[in-house]
Amino acid sequence: MRTVVVDTFGADAGPLPIIRGALLALERFGDLKVVLVGDQSILSSCCEQGERIEFVHTTDYINNNENPRVIFGGRDNSSLALAFGRLKQDEDC
Repeated sequence: MRTVVVDTFGADAGPLPIIRGALLALERFGDLKVVLVGDQSILSSCCEQGERIEFVHTTDYINNNENPRVIFGGRDNSSLALAFGRLKQDEDC
C-alpha cells in the first residue's frame, strides 16, 4: 500500500477541497493510504480515521506571507513540519 501525506492547510480555498480530493483519490485507488495533516475537528467532520485514513492534528500552519524556511526555526508543530516529519517516518510515502 502506498501512503500519501497531505497538508490540508496548503490551499488558499481552505482545507475542504484538499480533503475532498484525498477522499476521491481513496475511492479511485484501492492501494492508497492518506495521512491528513491539519485540524482534527475539521478532518473528523469530513471523514473518519481508519485503515486507509490517518489524521495528524495541528492548528499551526505557515501562511502565504511567511517564508517556508520558518519550519526550521522552531515551528515544529506547523502542518508543513508535521507533514515532512510523517513523511520521514514511512519509507512507502
